[in-house]
Amino acid sequence: MINIGDKIFIPNYGAGVVLDIGLRSFQENEKQYVIIYLIVDDMDLLIPVDRIETYKIRSIVNKLDFERALNILGQVTDKLEQNWNKRYRKNSSKIFSGKVDDMCEVLRDLYFLQKKEELPAGEEKILEKVKHLLASEIMLLYGVSINEAYDKLKN
Repeated sequence: MINIGDKIFIPNYGAGVVLDIGLRSFQENEKQYVIIYLIVDDMDLLIPVDRIETYKIRSIVNKLDFERALNILGQVTDKLEQNWNKRYRKNSSKIFSGKVDDMCEVLRDLYFLQKKEELPAGEEKILEKVKHLLASEIMLLYGVSINEAYDKLKN
């Protein structure tokens, strides 16, 4: 279960901190919500407690595991899917998994395509999204600014 003060990661949203768990009224319906502060977007996300499992929330990884995952960025890219549509779906699936290793693989592969100037516009959006998600976890894990987090991804 999630507790107040937990540092968490939500696929498609990024890293944040659980601020509160409590009752909220919307349109005369009262439900219990988890309120999460998303660090990069500087906003609160309210998730109904009865739907929390659908968000695939996980604790942020420790520094050792994150550094190991970042090493993936320096590895040689495996065979890339040539069909951009299939590659797009595969990368979207990896991002939605919320696994740091998978997101680093996506970032590595898309950086590779970008360097070769073979990155389609649709995949540029995925590149920005995965950078944003990883940067949010770096910010929370290391206590750095967004620019420092992006620098860590580049290096």
